[in-house]
Amino acid sequence: MDLTAITAALAAVETESLPRTRSGDPGKPKDDRRRHAQLEYELAAAKARIETLERDNRDLNTRLAEIAALAAGAAQAPIEAMSDAAPRPKNEAKPARPLRVVAIGAAPVLGDGIHPAARKLLVALAQHAPGRFTWGQAATLAGLKPSGGHFNAGRKSLRESGYVEEANDLLSASPIGLKAVGEVPPAPSTPAERLALWCDRLPSPAPEMLRTLAAQGERYMDAAELAAVLGKKPSGGHWNSGVAVLRNNGLIETDGRRYRSAALFRK
Repeated sequence: MDLTAITAALAAVETESLPRTRSGDPGKPKDDRRRHAQLEYELAAAKARIETLERDNRDLNTRLAEIAALAAGAAQAPIEAMSDAAPRPKNEAKPARPLRVVAIGAAPVLGDGIHPAARKLLVALAQHAPGRFTWGQAATLAGLKPSGGHFNAGRKSLRESGYVEEANDLLSASPIGLKAVGEVPPAPSTPAERLALWCDRLPSPAPEMLRTLAAQGERYMDAAELAAVLGKKPSGGHWNSGVAVLRNNGLIETDGRRYRSAALFRK
C-alpha cells in the first residue's frame, strides 16, 4: 500500500472539507465526507497489513537463526551409533568401537567431495605430469575458463588439499595429488596430438591461428601474413584476444609482430 499517496489524499480532502463562504471557498459536500471515510479505512487497513508483515518477518528470521544453529551443531557433533543412544543396565559395559586404522602417508581417495573444477584441473595436471603450468594453462587444459567463481573455488580446493605444488608462478600435481587422482588417460605424445588437444580447448580465433602457425614449422609469420591466410584483419579485439590466448598459454613464440608455434608442436 502506498501510505504516502493515501496521506496526501487525506490532506487534500481535509482542505476541501472546509465550510464554503460567500466568496466561493470550499464547502463540505457529502461525497467528500464519504471519500474521507474511505481513505481512513484504507489507511487503517494498510497499517494493519504492515504490522502483520513485520511480525511475520520477525518470526521468519527467528526460525532461520534456529535452523542455522541446529545445522552448525550437527556439523560439529560426532555421529553416534543408534545403539549408543539406547539405555543400558548400570553394570553392562559399553561395547568397544572398532578402531579406524589409517596408514601413515596414505593418499586420500579423489571422491565426489572434491570441487568439480578442482577435479578437472587435477586430472589435467596429472595427465601432463611432470609438466609445470600456469593456472591459466592448467585451466585451458582442463577445459575451464581461467577466471570466475567456479575456477577460483577449484583452485582454492587444490591448494588447501595439498594436491598441487607451486613454485615461480608455475604449478604441477603433487605426489599426494597424483595418488589421489589415480589412473588418467595418457598425455598426447606427438605434435599432432598435442595440437589437436589444445585446439579443442581454445576459444576462437586462437585454434585457427595455432593450426596455421604449426603448419609453418620453424618459420615465423608476421601478423599481416597470418591474417591474410585466415582472411581476417590483424587488429581489433577479436584478433588481439586470439594472440593473447596463445601467448599467455605459452603456445606461440613471438618476435615483435612475428609469430611461430611453440616447440611442443614442432617436436
